Amino acid sequence: MSVFDTRLYDTAPERYNPSQMLLPEGKMSTYEGEEWMELYRLAMVELEHAKMSGRIDSARSEIVARVAKLQTMPGLHSDERQAIRDALSGLRALELEESRYDADHRRLVLNNTSETLRSIAPAILKKQNEENSD
Repeated sequence: MSVFDTRLYDTAPERYNPSQMLLPEGKMSTYEGEEWMELYRLAMVELEHAKMSGRIDSARSEIVARVAKLQTMPGLHSDERQAIRDALSGLRALELEESRYDADHRRLVLNNTSETLRSIAPAILKKQNEENSD
C-alpha cells in the first residue's frame, strides 16, 4: 500500500492519518490505542490557532516518550515506528502551516492598526493644535 493511497487520508490529503494504515492481513494497527496516536489526531484536527501549538507539542512529547518505551520493548515494532515517522512528518507540516498563518495574522493586525491610526491622526493633530494654541 502506498502513502499516496487515498484510503490513508482522513478527509483531506494534507491530513494524512498513519493510524489508518492497514497491516498486510487487512487488520488495523496494534498501536491504534496508544496515547501518542490520540494526541496526534487531536493536533491534526485542531481548528483553533490558539491551541494548535500546544496540541503539536503534546503530540510530539508523547511520541518521544513512546519511542523511548519502544527501545525497551522486545521486537522491532516496525509498523509503529513507521507510523511515528509519518506522524512526526505530519506535525512538522502542520507546524509550518501554523507559522505561516501566524505571520499572515500579524501582518493583518499591523495593517489594520496602521489604517486605524491613519484615520484618527487628523483628529489627534487637531486636538493637539487646539491645546497648543490655548
